[in-house]
Amino acid sequence: MISSEIKKKAKQLLHKNYGHWSTLVVIPFVLLGIYFFFIMIFSIAAATISSHTYYDDSNVYRSWQDGGTNNNTYGDYWDGYDDGYNDGWDDGWDEGWDEGWDAYHEDDYYYDDEESPLNIHVPLSTSTATLSNESSMYRSYHNYGDRSGFIGRFFVFLVWLLIMIVMVLYQGMIKWAAVDNIEGEPFSLKLTFNKFFNENRSRVVKANLLVWLYTFLWALLFYIPGIVKRVSYSMTNYLLRKDEKLTAQEAIALSMELMKGYKMEYFMFTLSFALWYFSAFFSIGISLFHIIPYFSVSEALFFDQLIAEKHHLFSHELEAGFTDF
Repeated sequence: MISSEIKKKAKQLLHKNYGHWSTLVVIPFVLLGIYFFFIMIFSIAAATISSHTYYDDSNVYRSWQDGGTNNNTYGDYWDGYDDGYNDGWDDGWDEGWDEGWDAYHEDDYYYDDEESPLNIHVPLSTSTATLSNESSMYRSYHNYGDRSGFIGRFFVFLVWLLIMIVMVLYQGMIKWAAVDNIEGEPFSLKLTFNKFFNENRSRVVKANLLVWLYTFLWALLFYIPGIVKRVSYSMTNYLLRKDEKLTAQEAIALSMELMKGYKMEYFMFTLSFALWYFSAFFSIGISLFHIIPYFSVSEALFFDQLIAEKHHLFSHELEAGFTDF
């Protein structure tokens, strides 16, 4: 199979059909917009919660400091120090320090060892209760912030998971639209969605989710096995579209059988579109309106030729329970 001939034929088949493809291609943009919208909303919410938590923590910290330095147990000793230091602070750090230090050493605040307020015995229960109360408040604010952040991240993950499932099904629907384009049948977002999802829901949803799950599990083995298996499963949606009697498991098994000996050729075929997809980055995705139909129809033509070359295998597949088309 020659890639250049496949691509040339794909361009001919796409002529005057880009209008039908436009409604299908717009879906990824909508899904990405929804996802980034949720990320932005929860980022703002998380920042708001964090700022409020910091503000409340600061109040707790100040209240603890106030409770520790300004309580009446120590009398005017601490008041004199605070007044002298804080008054000086307003005039600058250095000047404030000097004045605060001078206020601290004024005669009114010098005591003999026996008179020193530091020798005043403070009830332990009072200090412990105050510290315990403030610490509980501090922990409650931190726990609130942690719980809110976890809930936000978990919700964003659920949105991401839902969008991933929709994208998996969307890729299958695109393959069905490519077959309709090649066979000259009418297609659009509404028509393809109705044929793909409403009329064949049980088959296509199960098959695509199984392919996604199998690929993910294989990808856990250093990722490369996942790529190999993804190539093996690549004909699944095409087979489901071509033969309405195939079940999800049969389509997956038949795809693996038909791709034997063609995995590398198909992989190199997909790599020939790498520069096209790379251009989507610089065009802010606009070029996808051309790339997605172009690749999808070319891929369907690749599978058509693969079926033609391996048609002799279908007698064996019929005996195995598959339906020929």
